[in-house]
Amino acid sequence: MLEVKDKNISAVKIKDCTNKNLKAKDLESSWAKYKYSILEYSPKTYFQIRELLKDKTNLNSLHFYNRIDNALNEPLLLNNQINAIDHVWGYFKTDLTEKENYLKKLDKLKKGSLSVKSMKKYLFNLAVKNNMTYLLESYYFDLE
Repeated sequence: MLEVKDKNISAVKIKDCTNKNLKAKDLESSWAKYKYSILEYSPKTYFQIRELLKDKTNLNSLHFYNRIDNALNEPLLLNNQINAIDHVWGYFKTDLTEKENYLKKLDKLKKGSLSVKSMKKYLFNLAVKNNMTYLLESYYFDLE
């Protein structure tokens, strides 16, 4: 599904779905932007898409984007969100000065005294501070 509110994302979808010379790297580039959001919504779809992208000879962008759209319409479950948060935290885990802070926030999140939105804002700020372009260019902090 294409939406006006996300015209940049929709433009990439249109380009990928109409490109007769679609290369694996095109879908892999899109996947890099979606993967933590998909993991947050549907770990099952996350692994299905990873398998789908292993076949470089039979690329199907419509199938790829349909799976993404379906996953993003699933209900958010806290355990899935925590799993995605842990994966994103993996980019910072060597920052021992932040580890204690992260673990405290994670504990609060699990107990319900911190929101997922606050936790994601914390990770976003870490990504900015550490100039983590890969994360900053992803949709993880934007899609909800």
